[in-house]
Amino acid sequence: MQLTATNPKTLARSIGILVDRTVADTPTLGNVWMIDSDKVATCAHLALSYHNYLQALAVRFPHNGKQYGVEKAMFHPRFDKHAVGQLVQVALTEPTQTLPLQQHNAVVLQLKEELPALTDTMVWKVNKNLSLPVPPRDQGLGGNLGEIDLYVVIQTITNARKEGVLIICDDRNHPMARVFCQNGRVMYAQFRNLNNEMAIYQIVNRDLKGNFFFWTADSPNWDVQAPIARPADMLLIEAHRRVDELKGMIARLGNLHSLFVRKQEEPHLEVIPSESKDYVRMIWPLLDGGTPVGQLWQLTGIDDYAIVASLLELVATGQVETLKEDLVLPTDSNAIIPPLDLAVHVPLEPWDKITNVYLDTDTMRPMVRQGCLLGQLREEDKWHLLHNVRLIPEATGSPLFKDGKVIGMHCGGLPPNYGNRSENNLQAMLWVESIVECLRGGGDDETANKLTLMEMPRLKETGEVAPEKRLDEATAQQSLSISRKAPGCREVARLDCPKCGRTSLESARFCKSCGQELIRETAYSKPARKPPVYLVLSCLILLAVVAGGLFLSSLPTPVLVTTKPTVIRDSAPLTMDVFRQAFKADSNIGYWKKEGPETIFKEKDLIHLAFSTRESCFVYLIYRGASKAADMPALIYPVSPVSDKELSKGFSFTIPSDVDEPVNEKDHHLLGLEVSGPPGAETFLAVCSSRKLKLLGNSSATERVFRKADTLLGKDGGNKGKEVLVSDLGEKDLAVDESGSTKDGKLASSAQDDSIYICRWVVEHR
Repeated sequence: MQLTATNPKTLARSIGILVDRTVADTPTLGNVWMIDSDKVATCAHLALSYHNYLQALAVRFPHNGKQYGVEKAMFHPRFDKHAVGQLVQVALTEPTQTLPLQQHNAVVLQLKEELPALTDTMVWKVNKNLSLPVPPRDQGLGGNLGEIDLYVVIQTITNARKEGVLIICDDRNHPMARVFCQNGRVMYAQFRNLNNEMAIYQIVNRDLKGNFFFWTADSPNWDVQAPIARPADMLLIEAHRRVDELKGMIARLGNLHSLFVRKQEEPHLEVIPSESKDYVRMIWPLLDGGTPVGQLWQLTGIDDYAIVASLLELVATGQVETLKEDLVLPTDSNAIIPPLDLAVHVPLEPWDKITNVYLDTDTMRPMVRQGCLLGQLREEDKWHLLHNVRLIPEATGSPLFKDGKVIGMHCGGLPPNYGNRSENNLQAMLWVESIVECLRGGGDDETANKLTLMEMPRLKETGEVAPEKRLDEATAQQSLSISRKAPGCREVARLDCPKCGRTSLESARFCKSCGQELIRETAYSKPARKPPVYLVLSCLILLAVVAGGLFLSSLPTPVLVTTKPTVIRDSAPLTMDVFRQAFKADSNIGYWKKEGPETIFKEKDLIHLAFSTRESCFVYLIYRGASKAADMPALIYPVSPVSDKELSKGFSFTIPSDVDEPVNEKDHHLLGLEVSGPPGAETFLAVCSSRKLKLLGNSSATERVFRKADTLLGKDGGNKGKEVLVSDLGEKDLAVDESGSTKDGKLASSAQDDSIYICRWVVEHR
């Protein structure tokens, strides 16, 4: 049975939510929607971390009140799991705003009726593998806001005049909010889309209770505007005042689940107090009954207090009213969830009217918002489109409709660009053809063929309609007309430049008149501020590290290529060893066994890497994968400013940082990295320097350094290693002058004359 009705409540019967069962409050990951009797579609990044733990996931449909297990995940064949895995395992110091916007971010999940029981071991494994590493305790402050109040934490930092970033995380150490302190002041703050004062107010209002970490940094690692002017004490006092007053204000308004609609086209600002006029302008376009009051802060730049205060003014002046329509879905435990129609053959054009339907995860009510399709994100890219339906993050994965049929899937909002505030209205979507490609990539051609024939009948060369899908003559002629046009959207989004006003058609990224950036790059291959980190989900990178260590101990004396007096090393400054899980005879007790250079690792092997320095130095590890998708060189160490420091002689560390965790007095778990991925040749390159290099957070410089070093080592010189000048890498101002000596913003030339040690290994695996 296929849904053809355009009633949003009817369409919502086929929409569910994806949840993580291993966390106490079962957090919602995003929306899903039925495409076949046992298959749903959603965004790939929501399920990627669980690809080895699908039993941890459940799909809930409010229409029948049932939960389903996930049996199989079919990712889009061109979705770069390797690159997105790096973003998922991002260091605590880096934001991940572009995670939902990666290319071909689609997956089809095959469901099963039975929901498998979760064992304590499975819960432990999922939480351990999905948690980000905790920074070393000697690098800064850390704790949990459930045990110590945020006011005390910030007061401690500012009174001690510490300079650095305070990160507030969830229980798995994934960042939720950031605060930068300097000279006894709170300078900048960020909480989702809120910044500075509004971010602090909302952090206090939402009473975040996660882990927190603080470490030294001389600047914030996110885009900032003007700093916070209010002293830290006054800022927190104001935040608590707003919280106290907000409780009574919400009671007057109704509750945070209320939906409000406009009673006229434009607001009458002349009757609104001056302090609320700007806030009214911000929320007015969103008052269409499609977003609960408690979620409006995620679509504006203001906190709950400012939103509720503005709504009270609009209610008092008769400009808005609560939505009276009952949006609660009727529940029928015997209902079969019907699949939605896919508009795979429908041509699309900019400014087509579209509708989004998603589930409010708090109330399970269907939320409906409308807007327009804008066009392609990039020229000649038919899969990635833009729309202007402003949606909260929890709506990720929800379907977008035109005339009651799915034309695409919502991925997320584009990251903010302070040079262009208007782009806050830009949202990304995947064309529905991506779902069909997921099925074909997963080997399910039968379902893919069924879906492509679902929206329009196949016509024979004679023009006769296939007997199993006969239509009336008018409908058949309409179908023939549609078939003559290319399906999907073929025009780049027309965006008005905020600087010069010109509309750009040829490219959605830059204005063709003045060069103003209209949309920030969201592809992982060229991130703005996203340094790669060590990869838990991609052991191909780590296998490269493994093989590199197996050869370093046998390196001969390197050849010095410089006229500058320096110390010629008689051995590599860094050693690496690999350990593989083994079991004692006739028992299930595991232990770590050191492997030799001849070892060939196999699928599902559990390993960890051990590193040790033979002299004090900065260490930078760069990896290039074997597959075309992983061809971009990636910096895998250091992972954050915390670890970007000179390592003392004899310094040892492992990847992952914990390799053995006791369960009780007699038992323990081995923690490691599971070998997976297709066979191929992996390249690993080590750079050891006496000075810090500007590679962390600079993916373009990392790529150039890798390729230049690869050339310097030649075809056969990788395993021997080579000592060269920093300047030989061809990267201007690469080394940091520790003395701080600069001239006109440039580092002293002596830093570029230092010698560094480079070595490369090419490793084949099966």
